[in-house]
Amino acid sequence: MENTSKSGLIAAFDDKAARRFKARSQNQVNLYSRPERPSTAPISPDIPSPNLFPSARETVDERGRGRHKGRIMPSLGSVPYLNALPLLEGLEAATQTPIVFDSPARLHERVLRGEIDVALLPVISYLECPDLRLIPGTGIVSHGEVRSVKAFHEKKGVTLANCARIHLDTDSKTSRRLLKLLLLKKYDRDLAEIDFVEEARDADTILQIGDKALEKSHFGNASDLGAEWQELTGLPFVYACWMSRVPITQELLTHLHNAKMMGKQSLEDIAARQKLIPPDEALSYLTQNIQYDVEGPELVGLKMFFDWVVELENQNYDTSLRFVA
Repeated sequence: MENTSKSGLIAAFDDKAARRFKARSQNQVNLYSRPERPSTAPISPDIPSPNLFPSARETVDERGRGRHKGRIMPSLGSVPYLNALPLLEGLEAATQTPIVFDSPARLHERVLRGEIDVALLPVISYLECPDLRLIPGTGIVSHGEVRSVKAFHEKKGVTLANCARIHLDTDSKTSRRLLKLLLLKKYDRDLAEIDFVEEARDADTILQIGDKALEKSHFGNASDLGAEWQELTGLPFVYACWMSRVPITQELLTHLHNAKMMGKQSLEDIAARQKLIPPDEALSYLTQNIQYDVEGPELVGLKMFFDWVVELENQNYDTSLRFVA
């Protein structure tokens, strides 16, 4: 994409949608003098994380929705990874609603079944569920190397340019599409000639995401998909966003915005609390690799990804960016 075209798209998003919601967010006041402190239990990609604020369960109704100042809050869900924690800081306490943690694929299914109303979901869920609306301004983003979405090459000399047998992480539909697009668009690979195998032991390349990938971040021969995307497009990649299948109030928008602001101010504390990787590595990851704002450039990258997925799969997805009212 040429720079002039990219700049025009960014300006268009800023003028129409991103700027409007950014202005709304900037007018919010941080309601908290200090962040609530979650449990120090490790976050596992396979086991839903423990409730960060157990006391909130006392005001939860039978459908998992919390009561806040006499009003019912929508049920909340999130992917259970380290990179999500800065967006959840103090959120359970503020909304008095427990956050349901699950793998990306299972969280998507729970939203489709109506078990969860508002969730921090992988972006591919937005394409597959036309009832979802994006909640503006907040997400899990990388501007280059991400460290937690990688294709690990099991043999010396294997790269994305020549790998022959790939095992795809079943936890993330988004990253599976991203890898296939990189193979097709950046490396001019014929996907029909690549064997996508069911068993990891049969592969020369293994796609892993989230904390599983982060724990192997020092593995010698690997391709970082965030870096690969930026090299191809010059744009950030958005991995997950807050989305809603129900109308939401200004109050909840404020809580989500304040959680992000608190999280960004508490990254050292979050890095010290987690037990997945050494605190200094966690802090580097949360400050250098992961970004949390979804604005003009991020929306351009997101729309490009959606359009390419439609091209890749020949599906009639609606790729327009639909925001909550």
